Amino acid sequence: MTFAEATAVSATGPGRYTAELTPYWSAFGNPNGGYLAAITARAALAETGREHPQSVSTTFFKASRPGPAELEVTVNGTGRTLSNARVLLRQNGVMILESTVVCTDTPTDDVPADPSALPVDESRCAAPGIRPGTGPSILDSVSVRYPPGFGPRDVVSPERPDAVVTAWVRLLTGEDPDPFVAIVAADALVPTPFQLGYVGWSPTVSMTWHLRTRPAPGPLAVTVSAGQVTPADGWFDERAVVRDSAGRTVAHAWQIARLTKGMPEAAPEGSA
Repeated sequence: MTFAEATAVSATGPGRYTAELTPYWSAFGNPNGGYLAAITARAALAETGREHPQSVSTTFFKASRPGPAELEVTVNGTGRTLSNARVLLRQNGVMILESTVVCTDTPTDDVPADPSALPVDESRCAAPGIRPGTGPSILDSVSVRYPPGFGPRDVVSPERPDAVVTAWVRLLTGEDPDPFVAIVAADALVPTPFQLGYVGWSPTVSMTWHLRTRPAPGPLAVTVSAGQVTPADGWFDERAVVRDSAGRTVAHAWQIARLTKGMPEAAPEGSA
């Protein structure tokens, strides 16, 4: 199944769409947050008639499950260069998430390239060796390869106290990236608290993503940095930067998520 097929929406009436959430974009049995955000962006563009998602801000109310979903799209405003839409996603009548999507026709293309910002060559990076939970997962759909020193097993140290994970991300179907792939790439790496020993499903509560330019062909380089990690109340936040193969910044994303409960434990080799 291509990524376009996995995120496809079908119109059922004015402002109404359906989608089929695949287990092959899931972690610990729950569809990935970036994957769900990409689906809401598809629905917003279908309703507004625009071509590109410029910004997607998603609030997650409940965990979703693989299977059918219904989307309701309300266009809040339309101007000469952009439209703003609100997208609600439900499963079995239960509200799962809400997205606000800014839709445009042409994203900025004058972002400078900085090859020095890219990680080491993909061939020198390690692929995850352990799936996030049992059964089909996101790792059946995407290759995530971590450079030495920036993977889930690389516990932070006094020399590098901040939790930072970096990886090359590419679709296993061979599709070149587009803005929708850049949305899911920003949320495809392991949570940064893995490097602090907090391992497990870390559900995103809110995520905001901004497009800077359309990605060039090839893999995407994603760097995710931890902000504040507070085990006492079970929260952490992250900032992701998505770059294309030319070293151009394609997208930024910020999210706040729940921290895995319990005491830290040894991190597995990989997850998502």
